[in-house]
Amino acid sequence: MKITGDLPTPELDPKKTSNATAKTGRAQPVQPVSGDGQDSVQISQRGQALLQLSARAEAAPVAESDRLESIRQAVNDGRYAYSSDLVADRILDSLAHHPEGI
Repeated sequence: MKITGDLPTPELDPKKTSNATAKTGRAQPVQPVSGDGQDSVQISQRGQALLQLSARAEAAPVAESDRLESIRQAVNDGRYAYSSDLVADRILDSLAHHPEGI
């Protein structure tokens, strides 16, 4: 197949484009809602909550990967000793300090 480059160019006139798109079933160009031509976005409450959680995660200190890997290996090998009472206390403390969830 040979590509020659002599393909017809589409119409870019907005008046002609909207008539053409209505006939072809394609989406029409979006017109600005406000008269000043400025774009705007509204973020839902869920989206705002996700942004806040993302910011908190970014601000959290980065754990030492070597230490985490040694703990992971100890757990896998059955050598990691922990107190279930201490784990439960820490979970309850965390929930008390963050009632909206962890």
